[in-house]
Amino acid sequence: MVKKIFLCILVFVFASINISYSAQGQVEEYEQFKLFDEDYKLRLINTEVQNATSNFLRHNKNGEKYLQILDAFITKNAKDYKKLGGVYTRVTQYLYSKVDSNTDLVSAFMMRKDDTIFKLLYVFHKKLEYHLKGNLPVYKITYKANSQPIESVADGKYLSYYDTGELNRIQYAINGKMIFEDIVFHKNKKVYFSGDVLDGKYIGMVDMYDENGDFLEKYYYSHGGILEKVEKFTQEPTGFGGNFSRVTMTIYFNEKGERVKVEELDPTNFDNPKNIYYFKNNVPYLKEVYEDIHPFNPKTKQDSGKSISVLKGTIPLDSQGESHGKAIFYDYEFDQVEKKYKSMELDMVHGKKEGIVIQYYPNGKIRNKTQYKNGEEYGTAIFYDENGEKTTEIEIVDGQKYRQVTPFVNGKQGASYFVDENFKEIK
Repeated sequence: MVKKIFLCILVFVFASINISYSAQGQVEEYEQFKLFDEDYKLRLINTEVQNATSNFLRHNKNGEKYLQILDAFITKNAKDYKKLGGVYTRVTQYLYSKVDSNTDLVSAFMMRKDDTIFKLLYVFHKKLEYHLKGNLPVYKITYKANSQPIESVADGKYLSYYDTGELNRIQYAINGKMIFEDIVFHKNKKVYFSGDVLDGKYIGMVDMYDENGDFLEKYYYSHGGILEKVEKFTQEPTGFGGNFSRVTMTIYFNEKGERVKVEELDPTNFDNPKNIYYFKNNVPYLKEVYEDIHPFNPKTKQDSGKSISVLKGTIPLDSQGESHGKAIFYDYEFDQVEKKYKSMELDMVHGKKEGIVIQYYPNGKIRNKTQYKNGEEYGTAIFYDENGEKTTEIEIVDGQKYRQVTPFVNGKQGASYFVDENFKEIK
């Protein structure tokens, strides 16, 4: 009898421990994921558009450090990708690099495209402290507010009411900590603000609204401290506007950890690239430039209302990411996107124009020829009409200060005159 009682107690205790451990594990998993998810959302917001590409293409000290860390990570994990699973279903791994608080910084998460290609999505930020300590970044918080944690409470859903009976607040607690969403209402049942709480402190974005439901203010929290209060916020149809444009890029690696392609994405439309860079042996060799256009019919004076991403140019690159070689640019007819034509070609030497730059009409005829030396215009520029007839010659004289303009009509040379560097006639 005693043995049976002892066994029952043992089973009960073991089951209790199991349940407690399971619940604790779920809470920890949730908290990990929530922190991961909210931290990711927070990092999608950038306080100004940065020229993120140059940070790593130019191989500066910090940019090279990013790549060393990321390359090492990819090389190490490429053959054992399954270990990167777990609760991180949408984003599988964060990486942090220790950088100066005065430089742009990188957060990244990795996804698998197929058996040989891996993708890293970079999100660039400015002037935040960053350290290699697990998944938790250390922010340089500008000022503190609401940093005291909420006292430990029993698990469950909590409702608060105004003295007059209207619902004031909804909160949730798991394992004694307020997490999930914290929603506060006006008396007229309109939401006053909503935000996520982790470990009793706000984290991520908190939006505030007036009694009419109109947007008032936005805050970004890091563990209860305000990372940033948005003084001015403009909501654009395509996403965040004003000071909250985003710059991201996707980097493709092969199974050896070598970069093969980089896509810099449009900050207002992540479906369309702005620039695509191609690599050989981890070195960039070609850049493609893209632009969003709206097909326009000059007869109806209407467009389709849809944005289409089109190739605008191909630019060879040197090992430092500078333009080097023959670059070709394209333009498109208004009525049909399919009518692509070469609009310009030029030679670049380590980022500077060199030689003759030629621009074209849609019919393939030359529009103008301009000479460059070490990135500066010099010599004589010649302009033509759509039939190929020369219309004007412009010769640079006295450095860049003056230009001599010579018109041509029906092949006959007219009287020359001089203009200044702003093309105002000198009399």
